[in-house]
Amino acid sequence: MTFTFGAGDRSSVDGRAILEVHSMFDVAGKFSDGVSFTGMYTRAASNSVVWAATFRTNGVYSGRRNGKVFGVGTTTVVETDRAVSDDIEHVWFGPR
Repeated sequence: MTFTFGAGDRSSVDGRAILEVHSMFDVAGKFSDGVSFTGMYTRAASNSVVWAATFRTNGVYSGRRNGKVFGVGTTTVVETDRAVSDDIEHVWFGPR
C-alpha cells in the first residue's frame, strides 16, 4: 500500500510536528488490489481525529466510508497520518 499526505497547517512544539486544532488534512493511497482512496481528516474531541474517504477502482467510484481514530492527541503528524491510513484500510477491507 502507498500513501501520500498533503494540505493542512502543521507546526512543531519542541521540534515535534503537531496538527493544528482547526485544520483539515488530506490523505490518499492505493491498496495492493488496485483500489485507491482520497480523504480528509481533522481533530475531534477526546484526543481523536475524524476522517472521511472515497474509494475508486480503476477510476470508477467504489464507495465512501468515514471513521474516528482515538489516542492520537499527542502523536506526530506522520504517526497520525499512518493511524488514519491504517484505519481507512481496516474499514474498507474489514478485520484481517
